[in-house]
Amino acid sequence: MKKSGKHLSLVPPIFALLVLISITACTVNEKGIQAAKKATEATVETQVGVVESYTGVVNPTLDANYLQSAEEAQRYGAEMQDIIENGLGVDRVLQSGI
Repeated sequence: MKKSGKHLSLVPPIFALLVLISITACTVNEKGIQAAKKATEATVETQVGVVESYTGVVNPTLDANYLQSAEEAQRYGAEMQDIIENGLGVDRVLQSGI
């Protein structure tokens, strides 16, 4: 019985130590948060080389919907219609507002 009494007296300090360790482990570490954010950021990997199965794009086309105000339609309507009918031609340069 005396041995069990000695062992029982060690239980409260061990319990307190375990609680202290668990509380310390649960605290938020700002450096850890920043490291986790860096680890989960999306990364882009670029690979350069030859792929035998790639044949390229033949006769690419672009379908576009142009949205413009009534004021813009009045100002640029004739030029846009000319581009739609005749294309850009070799001496014209496509300008984009994007």
